[in-house]
Amino acid sequence: MAGVGIIVAPPGDDEAGLALSAFIHACFETDKVVLIRYVKRQNSNPELAYLTPKIKASAEFFYLNRLPFCEDMRSYPFSSFLLNSSRPTATQLDATEKLIEQMDLMKGYVDEDGDENEALKPKLTFNPVLQRFYQVIQTRALDDQAPVGDLDPAIGKYINPSAHILKRSEGALREFKGQFKLEKAPEKKRAAKKNWRDMQDLANQISNNFANLGKESDDSKMKDENDLKDGGDDTTLSIAQLDTTKVTKITTITPVEDFEAIWKQRDDVTMIGKAITMMWEVIYKLIDESFKDQLFQKAISCIKALRKGCILAR
Repeated sequence: MAGVGIIVAPPGDDEAGLALSAFIHACFETDKVVLIRYVKRQNSNPELAYLTPKIKASAEFFYLNRLPFCEDMRSYPFSSFLLNSSRPTATQLDATEKLIEQMDLMKGYVDEDGDENEALKPKLTFNPVLQRFYQVIQTRALDDQAPVGDLDPAIGKYINPSAHILKRSEGALREFKGQFKLEKAPEKKRAAKKNWRDMQDLANQISNNFANLGKESDDSKMKDENDLKDGGDDTTLSIAQLDTTKVTKITTITPVEDFEAIWKQRDDVTMIGKAITMMWEVIYKLIDESFKDQLFQKAISCIKALRKGCILAR
């Protein structure tokens, strides 16, 4: 998210300053914040933000903080500590506590008298990127041929670990490292990715199979028809076989079972054409809505069932 902004009245506009001051005092006295729709400039995207009142002896203003939209939220799943495999041991907890105590910033800076004080105070810590930029600009403004100098030691303190803290926590770091050992995980072999070109090849193969339907022998057709009438070689009856009269639509959940259930209702001649049409619609839907190749196998199963039904229909 973006940084914090400040809302003040335009300079010289006394009426706007008076109105804003009244608004700030009202929010401050009632301990409220303001939820706003913020558009920074013309034609820029709107943002969701809130205003927090701030009253100082020298100024009155609102702090502006952006709020995330739903798409900006990031949810990272981690295993629960309630599981025995993820629960840290008492020794590990003790090593972690020691490391935190030794790296405490409240005693991270040693002054000239040898006393430990707070390190990296926000009021005394400036943006190292901006400070480095200003340093280079100042050097080149005085001499445009001057080389870019080394990093100022004051800026280096912001971005480099404190030597005092590292020396003090050396033992705690070694103990912590011994308790939490890192091991390289074996690389998993990734399955070959499938793309739309593979589906195009499959579609061409299906077209060729339909073109060769007329070449199927009569014995093969009779065998397939008898298999479908008898329920195949499998003697176990499915729910769809026991209650086929209630199936009138093919869904993407159990498309093959729905197709076979409707196909057995051949006493109604119109059901065959409807079943074929609905099956094609389901196949296209599975391919279009599939995440990568997740639903491709189900689509192939639907195509096989449809091909078998079309052979019997001929």
